[in-house]
Amino acid sequence: MIAKLKSMALGAGLAIVATIALADDYPSKPINVIIPFPAGSNLDIITRIPNEALSKELGVPVNSINVPGGGTVPAVMKFLDEDADGYTLLRWVAPTLVTNPIMRDIPYDPRESIVPIFHDATNSNVLYVKGDSKYETFEQFMEAAKTEELLIGINAIGAPPHMSVAQLNTLFDVNLQVLAQKSIPNSMAGLIGGQTAGAIGQLKQQAAYGDEIRALAILDRRLPHFERYLPGVKTAEEITGKPSDSWINGGYAVKAGTPPEIMAKLIAAAEKIMNNDAYRASVEKYTIPTWVGGVDETKALVEEGWALYEPIITELGLAKQ
Repeated sequence: MIAKLKSMALGAGLAIVATIALADDYPSKPINVIIPFPAGSNLDIITRIPNEALSKELGVPVNSINVPGGGTVPAVMKFLDEDADGYTLLRWVAPTLVTNPIMRDIPYDPRESIVPIFHDATNSNVLYVKGDSKYETFEQFMEAAKTEELLIGINAIGAPPHMSVAQLNTLFDVNLQVLAQKSIPNSMAGLIGGQTAGAIGQLKQQAAYGDEIRALAILDRRLPHFERYLPGVKTAEEITGKPSDSWINGGYAVKAGTPPEIMAKLIAAAEKIMNNDAYRASVEKYTIPTWVGGVDETKALVEEGWALYEPIITELGLAKQ
């Protein structure tokens, strides 16, 4: 028995030594980042930019691996099939860690299997109308929705734009209908083409489409960067006193079981990159660079998404039974 205990202790000790050695040597080979959207998509672009910067910082290639479709589930499963050694990372977004787990029976537990280590990009939903729309103000639009069946373009059922429409229906006791069009650029094209009365985009759409569209209200709490991207546009709460919030965040995750020392190296490298003005300017063309670093801090941010979206999804009747 004593010999067996000594053997077990020796085995445990060797495992600890091996883990420390692995962390000390990290990274010693290319790192793959799984992206749950297609090449050329906005999420793909805002992942490839930090991947390139991380590659320079860490001294190894950081590759982008696109696994689109299936509501991000195939990407997550490919990620979870790999070892918990820090050489396969996941680009997480709201569907991977929040909305999908609430809505669907998925083959993974986001709170147990996935460890988000930092958050580096955010955004906010905005209600847009066509540039020459008869609706001049947010109040006019919502008042019309009480008597007219207005169609709103969104990118996908269950995605943050859909959640914003659901909030508006509840807050203003209206029945806005949604038209899912696969992507926000498709929603904007449908709006400009007259298919919908409005569309839910994000902060950068106004700059991208110019006078072809017009922002009526930001569907989020007031944040300091709003004036920079949509000067003069108020939030729904500032206009009506009724709060409308959105949770559009994303970052990188490792598989549960990854050594803390490896997570610390990744977080430190990413934080250094985020403090570089040239890097932030390159990302800012596509999204709003932000920083929340550390496992506990990032998990707390994700829980905010659950707290916001779980009641909305449940009220829509979309929550899994």
